[in-house]
Amino acid sequence: MSRFALRANIALLLVLALVSGVAFADEAYVDSQSDYDYDEQEEVVALDAQSEQTLSVRYRTHVQRVGWQDWKSDGEEAGTSGQSLRMEAFRIELSDGAGNHVDGISYQMHVQRIGWQDWASDGELGGTEGQSLRVEAIRVKLSDELAARYDVWYRTHIQTYGWLGWAKNGEASGSAGHSCRMEAVCICVVPKGELPPDYADGDAFVDGATIVLEGHVQRLGWVSGTSSVGTVGQSLRMEALKASISGTQYEGSVHYSAHVQTYGWQDEVSDGGVAGTSGQSKRIEAMTMRLSGDVSVYYDVWYRLHAQRYGWLGWVSNGQQAGTEGLSLRVESIEVQLLPKGEVPSDYDANATGFVTAQDVAAEEAAREAARSGQALADANAAQRALVQVAHSTAPVPTGYCALWVENVYANAGYGRFYGDACDLYDKYCFSSEYSQLKAGMIVAVSTHPHTTAGSIWGHVGVYVGDNTVLDSVQGHVRTSTLKEWVDHYGATVPVRWGWLGNVSVA
Repeated sequence: MSRFALRANIALLLVLALVSGVAFADEAYVDSQSDYDYDEQEEVVALDAQSEQTLSVRYRTHVQRVGWQDWKSDGEEAGTSGQSLRMEAFRIELSDGAGNHVDGISYQMHVQRIGWQDWASDGELGGTEGQSLRVEAIRVKLSDELAARYDVWYRTHIQTYGWLGWAKNGEASGSAGHSCRMEAVCICVVPKGELPPDYADGDAFVDGATIVLEGHVQRLGWVSGTSSVGTVGQSLRMEALKASISGTQYEGSVHYSAHVQTYGWQDEVSDGGVAGTSGQSKRIEAMTMRLSGDVSVYYDVWYRLHAQRYGWLGWVSNGQQAGTEGLSLRVESIEVQLLPKGEVPSDYDANATGFVTAQDVAAEEAAREAARSGQALADANAAQRALVQVAHSTAPVPTGYCALWVENVYANAGYGRFYGDACDLYDKYCFSSEYSQLKAGMIVAVSTHPHTTAGSIWGHVGVYVGDNTVLDSVQGHVRTSTLKEWVDHYGATVPVRWGWLGNVSVA
């Protein structure tokens, strides 16, 4: 081999060796890098797992005359106890096992004069600062992701009641509607399904659910009331109404509508909307009211109206109509109660009517008239029918001798002669005003009436001849009247009464 060829082969071998070394080095680098990535991934997973196993909550409170207190955490008491100081604001945060901030906790405060505020979260201010308003209740919840693995528990110390029971995961703790300040709180986060330290059963919330009303009243304008609004005994019409729910842990609305003079039933409004009119001098005549949302699951709304001419009508509930319709009567006052499901007002009367219509009044009047009926002639016996026939044929007597005509009827029928004026006959023989006791052939009488001078002294008397008809002798002729006409006319001073002349036994 030539020297040149030998050198070329040696060079080629060197190149191949170099290339192989580089390739080998690259492979070693890749394997090393792969091992590094795997180890680092294992370390990250372990840290995440550790973080998941430990979730801590810390919180601080703003207290009357104290201001912002130091942070407390994981079930420690924040606030004060035994000092009668109100809580005014909160901040609540989460952190993991390494102390890193974790987003995912929300909280809502029930504040004096405000009610339930919007939700705050992750250290934001809940409540108020610098307004001297007490926090009365709180709700706390975790985000959906955290709530799948953890429960957040909390309990509150409130004025009058002291420490309440534990609440969790968005339930209300504290009170509403009782004007009780929150004074202290404990909060903790535990793995799903576990109980908080020192857990004991007990009510977590003191509910004071009520309906707050505003009414626009004739001459008075807008007036406010809790559970009732309007006037009684002043003959003032209610013209408009606003209603809202206060003092409850449950979400929901109150809906209501008004039946207004000229306009009839208006569209339903809710939560402070105006039902009725203002500045138009139109009376409210009827109302409806109902609940919606969670509050309707736990409460019934009961209401009654004070109506012109009727006074307080009966209680109705949950969307039923109350008041009057078609009678042109004003509503003067309304009373409302929110009661736990199934309870009724203490003065509830199941027989009392809460809503009256013109049709109801007509039907009642017809029923009353039907009840004001005497015996039908077809139901009378032979002796009664004979007596009635004699009454139709007995001649009239001179003016002022109505009692003589009645006495002639009985004498002509063969029952003997009886004497006395109408007042005497009323006192001696007429003992009932019950229509069910009025029989064909009986005399009907009053001892006095205001329509004539003689009548005011001696009264008046006739004979009931069945089928709601009365015969009497007036001004020299025998007159036929309906029973209603006769009773309404002559019964203005004393009740009309009836019985058998001489107490004879005819029926």
